[in-house]
Amino acid sequence: MNRFRNTALALSALGAFCLSSNAIAAVEKTIYKFCYSVPCPKGTKPPGSLVNVNGLLYGTAENGGKGYHGIGQGTIFAVDPTSGRETAALRFTVEDGIFPLAGLLQIGGLLYGTTSAGGSKCGLRGCGTVFSFDPATGTETVLHAFAGGGRKDGQSPSAGLIAVDGTLYGTTFSGGKADYGTVFAVDKTTGGEKVLHSFQKNGADGYWSVAGLLAEKNMLYGTTEQGGAHGDGTVFAIDPKTGAETVLHSFDGMDGAAPEAGLIAVKGLLYGTTVTGGAYNNGTVFSLDPQTGTETVVYSFCKETNCADGANPVANLIDMNGIIYGTTSSGGASQFYGTVFSLDPATGAETVLYSFCSKDSCADGWSPQGGLIDVGGTFYGTTTFGRLTHCGSLEFCGGVVFSLKP
Repeated sequence: MNRFRNTALALSALGAFCLSSNAIAAVEKTIYKFCYSVPCPKGTKPPGSLVNVNGLLYGTAENGGKGYHGIGQGTIFAVDPTSGRETAALRFTVEDGIFPLAGLLQIGGLLYGTTSAGGSKCGLRGCGTVFSFDPATGTETVLHAFAGGGRKDGQSPSAGLIAVDGTLYGTTFSGGKADYGTVFAVDKTTGGEKVLHSFQKNGADGYWSVAGLLAEKNMLYGTTEQGGAHGDGTVFAIDPKTGAETVLHSFDGMDGAAPEAGLIAVKGLLYGTTVTGGAYNNGTVFSLDPQTGTETVVYSFCKETNCADGANPVANLIDMNGIIYGTTSSGGASQFYGTVFSLDPATGAETVLYSFCSKDSCADGWSPQGGLIDVGGTFYGTTTFGRLTHCGSLEFCGGVVFSLKP
C-alpha cells in the first residue's frame, strides 16, 4: 500500500544528498510549505491532488490539526496561490473520520472526500468515512461511516471519489466479504451505501485497491495494487448497475506491477501508471484498450542513468491536448526525490519538466504523491515531504504546495 511505500522512500532518501540541479524545463514556484513536527495545526503531509474552488486550492493533509498524541488527525486546507496564505478549513476528529489519504471532489458548492480511519463505528481503528464539506461555512457532514471489523461493509478507503448521476463511487483498501477491499456506492443526498463488489479471497480478481475509479461509457474502471493472474495487480471494469466485475488485465511485472493510481481516458484508450515493474522495475506508464484488454507499456521509468527520468509513479495522470503529464515519487536529476514529466503517448517520448530537490536541502519539496491539476495553463500539485535537514517544529519539512509553468 502507498502509505508503507512513502515511509520506505522517506527513510532511504534521508540518508542521501541532493546531487545536482536539473536542467529545468519548466518554472517551479513553492507556494506554501507545511511544517513537520507537532503541533502543525494547519496540517502536514498532503497526500492527494488539489481542487480549485473560486481561486483557492483545497486539499487534505494526512496529519496535523489536532488529537492523536500530538501527531494530528488530518485537515482540509485552503491555499491562496497568489499570496501563499494557507488556512486550515477543517481539523478532523475521530467521530468525523481521520487520516485522509486522497484529494477532494467538487460538486456544486460542496467538496466530497474520504478518510482512511475513524468514524462513529470504529474510533481510532482503520474504518474510515465518506464526508461532504461546505467551504463557505466550514461545515463537515459524515455521509457514511464504514463498519470495518471483517464485516461485509468496506474498510479504509485510500482513494478519492467520483460522481455519476448523483451517486458517489469509490474503493476501499480492505473490508468486504473477504477483507480484500471493495468497490462501493454512496448516495450523496441520503448517505445510503451499497457494496457493488467485494474482491475475492483468492485474489484472482485483484485486491488492495488504493486508486480511485474512472467512469467511462456507463462502466467504472479501476486498478488493484495486488492480485490477478500473476499477483502484480489488475485493471478491472465494473458495471455500476449490476456490480458485475471483469478483470481486463493482470500485470506480470514486465508490463508493470503494483498500480496505485487511477486511470484516465484518452481517445478511446485508458492510461495509468504502475509503481514498479517494467523494463527497469521502476514503474511504467501504460495504455489499455477497454474493448480488447490489450495492454501496452508506453514508457518504462529509470531508462536514464541514475533514474534521471524519474521512477515509481504513484499519482494519477492528466491529459492536455494529447500530451500526458504526471509525477514520479522518486528519481530525477537528484536521483531520489521525484519529478514532474510529460509524455507523448504516440511516440513514447518522455521529458522531465522539473526535478525536485533542486533547491537547497530540498526546500522545494520532494516525493510528490498526488496528481497535477491545470488552472489556466499552470499546473498545481503537492509533495509529501519537504526539507531534509533540521526538521524541528518550526521547520517546513512536511511537504509543499507548488506551481509549475510549462
